[in-house]
Amino acid sequence: MPRPHSMLSPLWRRLWRDRRGNYSMIVVLLLPVLTGFVGVGTEAGLWLYDQQSQQTATDSAAFSAAIYYKAQEPVSGSDTTSGPNGQAQALAVVANYGFAGTASCASSGNVRTCTAPANCNVNAPGVGTPCVLVNNPPVAGSQAGNTAAFEVIISQSPQQLFSKVLMSTPVVIKARTVGWVNATQQQTQTQGNSPCTGPQCVCVKVTATVNVADAGNFSGTAALNLNGCSIEVDDPNSAGLNLSGTARVSAADVYLANANLQYTSSGTLCGGANQAVNPCNAVTGTLAAPAAGGYADPYQAQLANATLPNGSPAIPTITSAAAGGCQGASIGIGASIGPATAGGTIYYSQVRITSNATLKPGIYYICPSGSFSISGSSTTTVQTAPFPLPSGCATPYSLCLNGNTTMPFVSPDGVTIVLLGLTGAGNTVTNCASFSLSGGANLNLVPPNTGPFSGIVITSSIGCTPPAIGAQNALGTANISGGTTTQLYGAVDLANYSVNYSGTTSATSGCLNIVAYSFTSSGTSSLSNNCTSVGTTGIGPPSSSSMSSTITVYTAALAN
Repeated sequence: MPRPHSMLSPLWRRLWRDRRGNYSMIVVLLLPVLTGFVGVGTEAGLWLYDQQSQQTATDSAAFSAAIYYKAQEPVSGSDTTSGPNGQAQALAVVANYGFAGTASCASSGNVRTCTAPANCNVNAPGVGTPCVLVNNPPVAGSQAGNTAAFEVIISQSPQQLFSKVLMSTPVVIKARTVGWVNATQQQTQTQGNSPCTGPQCVCVKVTATVNVADAGNFSGTAALNLNGCSIEVDDPNSAGLNLSGTARVSAADVYLANANLQYTSSGTLCGGANQAVNPCNAVTGTLAAPAAGGYADPYQAQLANATLPNGSPAIPTITSAAAGGCQGASIGIGASIGPATAGGTIYYSQVRITSNATLKPGIYYICPSGSFSISGSSTTTVQTAPFPLPSGCATPYSLCLNGNTTMPFVSPDGVTIVLLGLTGAGNTVTNCASFSLSGGANLNLVPPNTGPFSGIVITSSIGCTPPAIGAQNALGTANISGGTTTQLYGAVDLANYSVNYSGTTSATSGCLNIVAYSFTSSGTSSLSNNCTSVGTTGIGPPSSSSMSSTITVYTAALAN
């Protein structure tokens, strides 16, 4: 009988030599190892994701801190708030990314360090608790010691699973960014258009385009002298600019809208060919064509949507004589009239001045069908108080020496007279109030040089129905024929009014621009365009300006 072990030996030998299922055995043996590697790889992927999240937070925090620091504009080494403010900004930004904690700050030498949570260590943050560190200035790198730079570090130790088998020390995931503001100087060249300046600017603009004679009419002994400025007549009729008698017009440029640049003088049709011959030589100045449709009226654009400080329209719409500010408006008569407060507004149904008077600074609204009239031998001025006079000025209207140039004294507390009309169906505006300065009376006015009426001394409702060409002493007309000392500064913007400017009225050394529907003159008068200090925009071709300047550009830079 065979022995038992001798019977098993062949079985063991066959089993040992059998190759079937050997891969299964290998897999079973290696499965724990493979599972460990997959686990460690998954953990490493999570660590990379955490590091990217931390890096995004440090980038944003450092950038924001640098920009915030620059916004504080530290001006000297004694500034002790801009750095801490920048650090607080950095901590607030990282908190938005989920790295929050109660911060504590301390200074060591010249470095101020903030940590959140308080007193944490970025090199050993502890498991599951991120540590945020903000240094100002940075303690390492190219920006070390730069007080305008911020070093932001976020670190954390994740909860380790499979990796703990292979690593004896905790994993620390860290992100670091330094942000600072970099200043560079750049040379810039800008070119554009600015309001008209110089002799080509228009002192008298006649807006009528009805193709009839006499839109700009000068008769008798009229002598209009435009000192360093020009005249524009938009009527296409060759007699739109008409002179008779011994009338003369002197200007730098004479802008005429008719195709042949023609005008009439004592019944003679004149143009470039015979301008130097009598009687055509009554007009001196270069004949030129204005822009298509005429040069724009800048004051209409200035007032179109302008508002007062209280938000109400600068040019109110009056639909009834008993509506708005015109309800119960009084008649202005007396030695001193005007708004209760300097620079305020007041409505009058009429203003009649026949003796010396002062106008309080502000905006005077004259209601529809009303009038503002000054007559007799009176002198009317803006009340000098409450603003002080500059050195060298006896009155607000004296010419104060400014280098080699005399300039009128101007103030925010000037006067603007607004002639209102009645707005009806279809937005037609009728019954526009009138203005009259006559009988040798003197009127000395300066406009405000700030606010919606800056640079404008007399204006009207926009869109008044124009009167007949050359109409006088009626609604929608303005008669300016004052005494020898009358001084008006600024713009008389009456684009739909008939304006009579005559007598001995003078504005030789000041700034006066007139916009009128029709313009007549029968006396000696002069206008100038010395408007630098008055705040009055020039009419005419825009000036091309080129300006070179050096600017400092501040950019925020980041580094890890």
